[in-house]
Amino acid sequence: MIAGSVKLERQNFISDARPGVRAPQQSRSEETYDRILDAARSLCDGRAFTDITVQQICEQADVSASSFYARFANRDALMSVLYVQHLDTMLAETAEGMDGEDWTSMPLSEAMIRFAELFLEAGRDIAPFVRSMQRIEDDHRSLVDKRIAYERASYDFMVLLFESRYGEFDAAMKRRIKVALSSLWATLRSALLPMSTLEALGISETELLRELSHQFCVATGLPEYPTDEVLREQ
Repeated sequence: MIAGSVKLERQNFISDARPGVRAPQQSRSEETYDRILDAARSLCDGRAFTDITVQQICEQADVSASSFYARFANRDALMSVLYVQHLDTMLAETAEGMDGEDWTSMPLSEAMIRFAELFLEAGRDIAPFVRSMQRIEDDHRSLVDKRIAYERASYDFMVLLFESRYGEFDAAMKRRIKVALSSLWATLRSALLPMSTLEALGISETELLRELSHQFCVATGLPEYPTDEVLREQ
């Protein structure tokens, strides 16, 4: 599914702009900065970020409150950095796995199952942190906007991947692929939650991924291989 000329570039998804963050000026300061981030990340064990205090973060990082505020304007500024790093990690780990696969030789249904597996592997490694980040979205619209921008760019990128396999699509087909991907990713995200889709459906992860792949193929009408006739409305 991936052509050599199509790459998953971080800068197309995530901005490095960090409003409210006071950048460290020297190596020692950078070490403190990183220690604060690591401490906050370790405290994101599934609870809401609003339940974690600056004092707890400072104690975990073994830094003073003044050191914290010398680097972050407030807790929300730190939260914004953590959230962007969360998107970054999911992107980087999924992309790394994608680059290691021979997508062009796979039937589409198998490729979609493998993509879903990679997505879940990336999320499962940091599942408690993911849950904390998801809870952040409930109260912070600005972070939801970051995820929306990330997902919009992700959809555009995935369309490019499919076009590298099947050829150029019209607007209707691009929309169909994006809607199918949205449904797929929403289900995968829910599978990372404690009360997951798997428990509600009473099926295994393998069965879920197989069904999601089937639904994606049916919804888009894309054939298993590029040499097959592409069934889509023009």
